[in-house]
Amino acid sequence: MKKTTLLAILLAGLSFSCKKSNSSDSYHLTATIDGQAMVFNTNLTATRGGSIIAFSGASSATSSPGEALLFALDGSSSQPSFQVGVYTDTASSVFLQATYRQTLASQYEAGTPTEGTAIATGMTITNHFTLVITAIDSVSIKGSFSGDYFLNGSPANAKKTITNGDFYVKFQ
Repeated sequence: MKKTTLLAILLAGLSFSCKKSNSSDSYHLTATIDGQAMVFNTNLTATRGGSIIAFSGASSATSSPGEALLFALDGSSSQPSFQVGVYTDTASSVFLQATYRQTLASQYEAGTPTEGTAIATGMTITNHFTLVITAIDSVSIKGSFSGDYFLNGSPANAKKTITNGDFYVKFQ
């Protein structure tokens, strides 16, 4: 519960950041949501501290108010920092939280807590959340992601399938 609270605070801070991406250096956050290509390059930002990395981006002002993608990754004693590699919601060595905020009142979630809920309720997630880091250094993080996201993080609720997720975000 402590990790979830810490990550929620980090994500909230990122979602209200006033910094915008600089399109000249090709930083971006894109995904296909239920077959529709989306861009989340407004307020694009990433932070890191200790074993935690968080990044987010919002859709343009012409889209639904509050529409955004948010991610939090937390390592553990066995995985204290993130390196190039593949991370899934089924891995016990990392904590992953991914949120697609469709509107200010409607959030779809994927990651470790959602997988835990699925296990506890005997449900199966077809497309597990996967995040691939292809490059990471002191300046930026780059990679891809995909998976099924569920309304309020419960596999019993409505689902959004996110594919072709791609990110290249600069650390602030």
